Amino acid sequence: MQEPLSLKQLNMAVGAAVNRLFADGAWVVAEINSLQDRGHCYLELIEKDPDTDTITAKASATIWRNVYVALRMKFFKAVSSQLSAGMKVLVLVRPTLHPQYGYSLNIIDIEPSFTMGDAAIRRAAVVKKLKEDGVYDLNRQLQTPLLIKRIAVISTQSAAGYGDFMNQLASNPYGYTYSITLFESTMQGENAEQSIISALDEVAAASEKFDVVVIVRGGGAVSDLSCYDRYGVASCVAQFPIPVVTGIGHDRDVSVVDEVACVHLKTPTAVAAFIIDSTLAAHQRLSNVLQQFSDAVTLYVKEHQQKLDALAGSIATSAAICLERQKNRVQLLSADLALSVQAYIAAHEHKLDIAWQIIELTSPVNVLKKGYSMTLKNGTPVASATALKPDDVIETVFADGTVKSVVETC
Repeated sequence: MQEPLSLKQLNMAVGAAVNRLFADGAWVVAEINSLQDRGHCYLELIEKDPDTDTITAKASATIWRNVYVALRMKFFKAVSSQLSAGMKVLVLVRPTLHPQYGYSLNIIDIEPSFTMGDAAIRRAAVVKKLKEDGVYDLNRQLQTPLLIKRIAVISTQSAAGYGDFMNQLASNPYGYTYSITLFESTMQGENAEQSIISALDEVAAASEKFDVVVIVRGGGAVSDLSCYDRYGVASCVAQFPIPVVTGIGHDRDVSVVDEVACVHLKTPTAVAAFIIDSTLAAHQRLSNVLQQFSDAVTLYVKEHQQKLDALAGSIATSAAICLERQKNRVQLLSADLALSVQAYIAAHEHKLDIAWQIIELTSPVNVLKKGYSMTLKNGTPVASATALKPDDVIETVFADGTVKSVVETC
């Protein structure tokens, strides 16, 4: 039986064997699962099953400070981004087995073009799927309104890009005003995709209140913008019911979200300028329409002025003739009325004379003059002897006077 080894001896022996086997290192493809920059760079590398996305391998890795400075500069110069979680990388490693700290990988070089190529492959796959699903062109086919006034903005209130967007709109030289509603969202990092989708869902629920939805953020590293190349957020933008305008703030690349949006511009400031220019164009178009209408009316009036003058003269002449006819008619009616009244009076004058004679003949005064008298009791005519009783005082009225009497018998 071989003499047993201590654990330290075993680890040292395995470590020495690993060092001999990988003296020149080995190029390894892996995904960065986590990264901590403490001067030295500490990473956790993983490999995933392409079908199930489950982790099939895992290893700790280190980039020592003196190497990390050079590799970080090399990677950023090529990719315009820092190493970050979620990136797929091709790295040259030397496996080590430390007696106390165990197995780890010492990264000594990196190939930035691999990371760039992998991102391009993933991006192309997302675009392909969007086209296969028939949604790639949906939002791009929408037309932005002639007048953009009601704007939903997806951004972070404290972000410089959002501030630039708001300042550009507020300081426009034409004094245009806009109704802006901010829907807060995380704009980068692991949670950005779901945060943006949630904000888009909120806007969609009230889409009738807005003319466009704007997605803006300031500039950043390529890795910070990886969420805009993912299927979930790109599909949501592609199928959005109102035009989407993006100003994600990167000059080098166009993200998938930019591709499927109705309008994509480089920066938040450019988005604000686009909206102001659209308002100016709408204003100018309206002014042109009003001017064309005014010119058309003026021309029409000028062309028809003679007809209008002739018509006005004809109306005035007709009115004068009508007035004269009515005046003559009134005069004739007045004469007819006067003759009718005179004829009526003449026709009834004889009847009036006869009536007056009858009145005079039947007058009590004339009757008394003929020898008749009238008896009164208490000033009331007595028509019958039965109306009197003994001792009643009566008056007998003659034509030339009155006599009082006392009734003795009835």
